[in-house]
Amino acid sequence: ILNTNNKGMNNFYDNKMVYFVHSFIPKARIMNQVSSYIKFGEEKIHSSIHYNNIVGFQFHPEKSGEIGLNILKDTINYFL
Repeated sequence: ILNTNNKGMNNFYDNKMVYFVHSFIPKARIMNQVSSYIKFGEEKIHSSIHYNNIVGFQFHPEKSGEIGLNILKDTINYFL
């Protein structure tokens, strides 16, 4: 279940399900670059980051159905 930090993503995506293939846990060094996270117990796991016009997703938006496609569209529109 996704939670956003409102940087390139809007809060509409909070509490939406997205598709993860693996259990790797990335850790951003600069917290204001984290665009979204998921909660696993009490831990926040970074699920997307941004830096200038570069965005990286830990989950697979292309496999996350309509929500994932909308995330990609909104992300592209935000950075254009």
